[in-house]
Amino acid sequence: MSYQRKSKEDVQAEVKALAEQATEQVKKFETSFEARREFFDFMTEMYNYSPKNQMLIRSQYDGALGVAPFGYWKKEGFSVQKGEKGIKIFVPKTVSYFKNSEGITKQLSKATPNEKIDLQLGRYEVTKQNYFSVGSVFDITQTNAKPEDYPKIYPNRPYELNIEDPKQIDAIEKELLSIAKSRDIPVYNSQREYPGIELGAAKGVFFTNSNGGKGIVISDRINQTERLAVLTHELAHAALHDPSELNKNGYWSTHDLSSGRATNVKELQAEMVSYVVSKHHGLDTSEAAIPYIQSWTEDIKDFDKNADVFKDIQVTSQDFIKQIDESMARSQSKANVQTNSKEALAR
Repeated sequence: MSYQRKSKEDVQAEVKALAEQATEQVKKFETSFEARREFFDFMTEMYNYSPKNQMLIRSQYDGALGVAPFGYWKKEGFSVQKGEKGIKIFVPKTVSYFKNSEGITKQLSKATPNEKIDLQLGRYEVTKQNYFSVGSVFDITQTNAKPEDYPKIYPNRPYELNIEDPKQIDAIEKELLSIAKSRDIPVYNSQREYPGIELGAAKGVFFTNSNGGKGIVISDRINQTERLAVLTHELAHAALHDPSELNKNGYWSTHDLSSGRATNVKELQAEMVSYVVSKHHGLDTSEAAIPYIQSWTEDIKDFDKNADVFKDIQVTSQDFIKQIDESMARSQSKANVQTNSKEALAR
């Protein structure tokens, strides 16, 4: 049977149905902290997708490990198994329009040769509109890929991360410090190194001062694994809540943090980023993080009204995870080359 292109009405109806499905997941999120915790855990695996798409993926395929479009699996040499149903997600689309000399609004892609010339000369104003369509993805477990293939498909993902290995803990900390360095934020290992800050019972703090200086101070009373979580928490504050970045798009979307809920938003975002990044790398901080997160989510239950808050968490987590994983993958690749070279010389 030949493929039949869906009409605009059909696409809109499908988007509406998917939005209603997402809304059902949102209601669960808002009424149950356990549902929120499960969503936070799922976020550690699907950090590349928007929070709404994360909810949709989980509602259709709980336990998904890694999803991708049909074409991706084919390109990687794997096939989706017969009978598997696609996982529906929102796909953002931007369409450009212009109004021609006759006052008719047209899509940029449908401009005539003469209109294209006029467009190049700047005679028509081009506007853009954002839409959502519906796309399908498939989880890796829906393909013929085997567990031993997973590292090849996701080379940067630490499937076998042994957090008990001091070298791997050191590698994660090294990358977190690199993130701090890239933002010109010095990290002090105790308040003795920066006596102007009094930590008290706090485990860490991100600070800025009137002279434009900034930094992170970490308590020396915590162990190394806890230090990683605290450092990530403070880096999230630096990425999202640095007042000196307010006029430089320093906040991805949560621009207004001057209201009474500012502290709640800041602490929720920082601890959520720490939780997602830490758990992705094998550090389970839930014993301390979940009660902490719960205390800040009591008045931030309306997911839609706080979509920007969760989007910032997702973007920041993605940014940190990507940098850490890519560096660790490069280091592992370099180590493998050195090992292979030594083995070759020994033969």
